[in-house]
Amino acid sequence: MSAPRGRGSLPAMNLHRQVALMFAGVALAVTAVLGVSTALLLYPVMVEQRERTTERQAAIHARIIEQVVLAAPDQLADTLRGLDRPIASYSLVYVDGRWYTSNVTADPLDLPAGVRASAVAGRQLVVRVSLPTGPSLVNVRPLPAAGAGYVEVFGLSDITQTTRTLILVLVAAGTVTTGLGIALGRWAATAALRPVTALTRAAAAVASGDLDTRVSPGRAADLRMIADAFNRTVAALRRRVERDARFAANVSHELRTPLMTIVNAVEILDARRATLTPADREVVGLLRAEVRRFQRTVTDLLEISTAPDRAFVFEPLSLAEVVQVADTVAGRPVVGTTGTGDGAIVTGDRTRLERVVVNLVDNAQRHGGGVVAVTVEPGRDTVRIVVDDAGPGVPANLREQIFERFGRASGGSAGTGLGLALVAEEVRRHAGRVWVEDRPKGGARFVVELPTDPGAAHALPQA
Repeated sequence: MSAPRGRGSLPAMNLHRQVALMFAGVALAVTAVLGVSTALLLYPVMVEQRERTTERQAAIHARIIEQVVLAAPDQLADTLRGLDRPIASYSLVYVDGRWYTSNVTADPLDLPAGVRASAVAGRQLVVRVSLPTGPSLVNVRPLPAAGAGYVEVFGLSDITQTTRTLILVLVAAGTVTTGLGIALGRWAATAALRPVTALTRAAAAVASGDLDTRVSPGRAADLRMIADAFNRTVAALRRRVERDARFAANVSHELRTPLMTIVNAVEILDARRATLTPADREVVGLLRAEVRRFQRTVTDLLEISTAPDRAFVFEPLSLAEVVQVADTVAGRPVVGTTGTGDGAIVTGDRTRLERVVVNLVDNAQRHGGGVVAVTVEPGRDTVRIVVDDAGPGVPANLREQIFERFGRASGGSAGTGLGLALVAEEVRRHAGRVWVEDRPKGGARFVVELPTDPGAAHALPQA
């Protein structure tokens, strides 16, 4: 176990988001293709249709103007203005060195020089040009019988505007489609990845110690093999844990009787230290220390192997009262107050929580240079038991290892490596967390965080 902060970096993007973005990307790509295709294909097609229409119209108007020039040249201006043409078009006629226009705002000088030259020379010409009024299509028709040239200008701004409007509509539709793609992607990802999510949660539950967790593939036949393999693995792991626990318990029980004989024998020898030689007294002292260490190992091993089988006695507890056991273990007052510690109430097993405090204080006394203080810190939804020691602290790379069975902060032989593992097990069974961090004034700080919700510990499997 470790502190709730600094647990490592999270994945950059989960599968749900990846699938949603994939759907959105496909929708956006389709919209982009449609928009580009519209711009590249629709505009030329509309212009080509306009060209065919205007060529026919220009040819008809040219014949009318030619007849007017020949029969009634004084009516040329009125005839030009009376021609039936689109609003965005106008006509010009070049006769005898003079330009006539259908629109007072039309200026022959706005036309490119090549267009004016074709009209003067009587050459036919169809060309797209850019005029002050916008993109336009110019038709030049010779009037050979009248010795004149007819020019009709058709604006293309409406086609350009239509194309732009259509592209904007497609962009808006693309935005909506992209949003729908994201929503559809999230829905599809949630539906498709629901078994994977269940498997992830089951794996997390197993990692936290719940070996009764199983997963069901549901209707996803493709995941049946994975689910079956996961369930078999968890079942095998549970059998292995139970087997190891039984073995440890049996070994511990078998060792207790001869161990008590050895302990009593060593105590008798120690009681007769005055009759022994200095060398023998040294040997007896070493033997007594090793036997006591062996006794603690057997006791801790029996405790940690039989803890799951002992019934929990849940009751409301004041942690301020529970931690008072620390004074007895330390042999001096070490329990501090935070001003509100008396109101820190949790639901749990008093004996087990007292064992947590005892093990943490004993660990500080033996390996942490002595316990400095034990305090209770109430929070909004949790309560913390904080044990500070005066030792060198625990290296960051060993802060999870020391809570494992037979894990130690160093390679020395001191300690059984089971006390903190038992702390971690009991805290987990109370739906809490335990971690170690640096003490601000030097040393290590062990933190036990327990929920104040009465139902949190009850909800966890206690086996």
